[in-house]
Amino acid sequence: MKNSKMKEIKPVQFPMKIGAYVQLKKRANQLDMKVGDFVENLLSSLELRLDAMYKKAGIETKCDYTDKELIKLMLSNDSGAINNSDIENAICDIKRTIITKVEKEWQPFIEF
Repeated sequence: MKNSKMKEIKPVQFPMKIGAYVQLKKRANQLDMKVGDFVENLLSSLELRLDAMYKKAGIETKCDYTDKELIKLMLSNDSGAINNSDIENAICDIKRTIITKVEKEWQPFIEF
């Protein structure tokens, strides 16, 4: 009989540069983890950082647009391609876009 946890697992494959895979596997091994478990932890870390970025930016409207822009900011910051001033400016641009475009999209509302 298979482990009940196995029912929750979806095998996945995706293309990746061999060097990146070697490093991913090395890091997982350093932590005595399976690569899949390590990738799940990395995704969880990204999601937690995204939540923190929403709070830091004071953005309450969560949608695909804000997720995408904030993740791009985090990754740019990680790579050193952006400084704090640029981050502040980008957050202002995101907020402006939310006000002018995202929040003006139709929202379901029932009125009698």
